[in-house]
Amino acid sequence: MFDKISTALKSILFTLTKVQSFYDFEASNIEGFPAMTMVASSNDSDYSTTTENRRVYAFVVRLYVERGSGNDSERTCEATMRDLVDTVLDRLDKNFILSGTTVPTQSGYTFLFMSSTPSSWGYAGRENEMRVAEIRFKLNFDIDTNIIS
Repeated sequence: MFDKISTALKSILFTLTKVQSFYDFEASNIEGFPAMTMVASSNDSDYSTTTENRRVYAFVVRLYVERGSGNDSERTCEATMRDLVDTVLDRLDKNFILSGTTVPTQSGYTFLFMSSTPSSWGYAGRENEMRVAEIRFKLNFDIDTNIIS
């Protein structure tokens, strides 16, 4: 299911024109900025009944913007990051039921909704050469244990 969800999420995020590079893996050599990575990060599961579970699949989007040096470059970097984070948050909030995508389906899995998208910001690189924002979101499914194989 992680792969099916990833495919649906890519159709929402891959078309962001403000991003030069998009990776659906943790790239060790990012080329082109601003850049975005989107990866699966965890899952939770809880019993609802004796035949149904609630399963939550978590993903992380990381945005990278080169900082440059000097006040003007750093100011531009910060403005770019604010705009990018707002754009991604808007895109995810607008598609909390994965509208406009192929909703991930599999026998026994019922997609419910995508929950909130908190973000945290920091720096990356040897000398804090990149501004980074990490946006976490979760997709909730009901699982019928009598149907899944």
